[in-house]
Amino acid sequence: MITRFSSDKKFLTRYHASSFYTVLALSSLMAFIKPFSVQEFLWYLPIVIIMSSTKIQIVLGVFIYACVVSMTSDSFHWIYLSAIPVAILLTFPLTALLHSASHGSLRPKWLNRPVGELVGLMQLSGFAQWKIVHVVHHKHADDPDLDPHPPQFKSYWEFTKGMRESAIKAYAKFYLKTFGDNNESGAELKRFGMMAKLDQSARVLLWYLVLGPQLFTFLFLASIVFKMFHYAWFNYITHRPTGDEIEVKNLDSNFYYIINRIAFGLYYHKNHHLYPLLFNPRYLTISKVAAKNTAA
Repeated sequence: MITRFSSDKKFLTRYHASSFYTVLALSSLMAFIKPFSVQEFLWYLPIVIIMSSTKIQIVLGVFIYACVVSMTSDSFHWIYLSAIPVAILLTFPLTALLHSASHGSLRPKWLNRPVGELVGLMQLSGFAQWKIVHVVHHKHADDPDLDPHPPQFKSYWEFTKGMRESAIKAYAKFYLKTFGDNNESGAELKRFGMMAKLDQSARVLLWYLVLGPQLFTFLFLASIVFKMFHYAWFNYITHRPTGDEIEVKNLDSNFYYIINRIAFGLYYHKNHHLYPLLFNPRYLTISKVAAKNTAA
């Protein structure tokens, strides 16, 4: 996938276009199989359009709007609120699986692409785009200009507010470095951005049609909002300033102990940077870490 990207400047645009038309076809099929109220859907239509925003404040506002619409609907029942903790709990292993699939760490190896695409569909992240941006992160970890999400010396909220936009800017720099900073590359970046937003909106629409308005709000949208805050926290807390430098950390106490057991060592992030292809970095031996540090 990285090789295809490096040799084809339209790769991600085509990827999102293919995904958009595929998901739109699935949505049409779902609408045919499972009829829905058009009048009710109109209340949720702004969510389908606005969820592709890069600003977490807007996405959070959209979620609050969806909660109000859902809770004032005749179909609402308090039992639907129990989907929120389920959404939060599922976010951890899903995040770990997407992360591992992007490195090709799942076995057998053929599982990586389908798992990555499925989790990407669930988390509104195109797998190809996610993988490429993550490769950039590993190549330029904690570089203030080239890392897609360098925490540096920001507060958590300051970092979280700008994380998506920071990732987009870092990807644009990587793209222009790969294909040249010219008018053609700039135009292609704009086409990619438009297609990515259309793809994301189609994915939101599909989940509305699959789940219905209540589970769409309290399961799917809750998971997306929590995922955004958790992604930010994960990157923020595992890359912390130590003096004038940034240290990549392993975390395994309290809250992190639990998450590492249900999400395949997700917070053993220092180990992951040492051996990115390891599925569960919690099992990286001390001798391997010592050998890696000595070689460095």
